[in-house]
Amino acid sequence: MGNSRNSFSLHSDNCSPAHPRILEAMKAANFGYMESYGCDEYSEQAQEAFKDIFGEDIEVFFVFNGTGANVAALAACTNKVATGVICTDIAHINTAENGAPEKLIGVKLLPVPHSNGKLLPDQIKSLGEKRNSCHRIIPSVVSISQTTEIGSVYSQNELLGVTEAAHSNDMVVYMDGVRFANAVAALGCSPYSLSKDAGIDVMSFGGTKNGHVFGEAIVFFNHALAEKFSWLHKQMLQLAAKNRYIAVQFLASLEDGFWLKLAEDANHAAVYLADGLQRIAGVEITSPVESNMVFVSMPQELVEKLFTLTTANVGEIGTIRLVTSFCTTYQQIDNFLVELCS
Repeated sequence: MGNSRNSFSLHSDNCSPAHPRILEAMKAANFGYMESYGCDEYSEQAQEAFKDIFGEDIEVFFVFNGTGANVAALAACTNKVATGVICTDIAHINTAENGAPEKLIGVKLLPVPHSNGKLLPDQIKSLGEKRNSCHRIIPSVVSISQTTEIGSVYSQNELLGVTEAAHSNDMVVYMDGVRFANAVAALGCSPYSLSKDAGIDVMSFGGTKNGHVFGEAIVFFNHALAEKFSWLHKQMLQLAAKNRYIAVQFLASLEDGFWLKLAEDANHAAVYLADGLQRIAGVEITSPVESNMVFVSMPQELVEKLFTLTTANVGEIGTIRLVTSFCTTYQQIDNFLVELCS
């Protein structure tokens, strides 16, 4: 059991405090009576804020958490019998959600080996060719993560390759966008170009890992999938009675591109951390640093010392995963590196 409160942690961006701006927005919303279940003014304004970045032709729903967003969105995508969801073998829905998609919506995950964290078009095509037998699951959904579980980022061309392969095989594409902000910040492009313009049908949009207290959003670009989501929203236990407290956080973070600044700060901190770590003898950066995650391998004596200085996470075999957030400072990193080397 770790300390109940840490001044510095590289364990996960889930461990960071909420940004003061978000807390102030929630405090401002905590006044008087408002309609429940998303019929309040903050929810309406937050939906409009999403349209400002993704375009008018979308539908937005707010949910409590990332697993809930994944399960509810996948439920909207899976309206066929014997449904399979193609994902990478390291996808969060496959490795870290305790079988929730399979248990709650009755799909079968079809994990395939990842390539730098990513799913390749040929893998989708190969599984799409094996759908003509009653003895086989029908792959009808492709699920990708942006950013990926090892911190890599899909370019727009890579996304187009995935979505074209999926759509040509009668599959829809869901994007787990819990760290979507980090990808947009890393690539310096518009959020639209990495979502609707790249052929994504539905995506989650992360808040918790990017300065919020809690809450995610599900953004539908494919209106047919959103047609009955109001019922699924409730059925999947993700409809908040006091929705204003989720919505107002997005209202505060989407305003004037603040959500991207938070992600940029996290990404820059990761690059700074990786630069310092690779100057230490015996330390190897095992994956390119494209977002706010750094994967390293190091001698066991350094591993043991690292865990006395900060909380962290074991990544793929033989590596340590270090995750920065909007509040990770260069001074904290400098102090950490000095102590690690002493």
